[in-house]
Amino acid sequence: MSLNLNSCAGVNTRQVSRLLHSMSDKHDLPWHRVINSAGKISLRGESEIIQRGLLESEGVEFGLDNSVDLNKFGV
Repeated sequence: MSLNLNSCAGVNTRQVSRLLHSMSDKHDLPWHRVINSAGKISLRGESEIIQRGLLESEGVEFGLDNSVDLNKFGV
């Protein structure tokens, strides 16, 4: 299941992803499925690498510009 936060005014996907990530071990939340409206991962560093790996393990494909085709993989 994917979550489309693009239509929610004032929602910062980076903050949502970090919050879900911090709670994921305890509550088994799919934090890695939150990407921004451009189809890109908002997190940086090690968290970005982990998120991309998790998405790719679920069959999500990234383009040459490191973005996900939201028409194919989004909600």
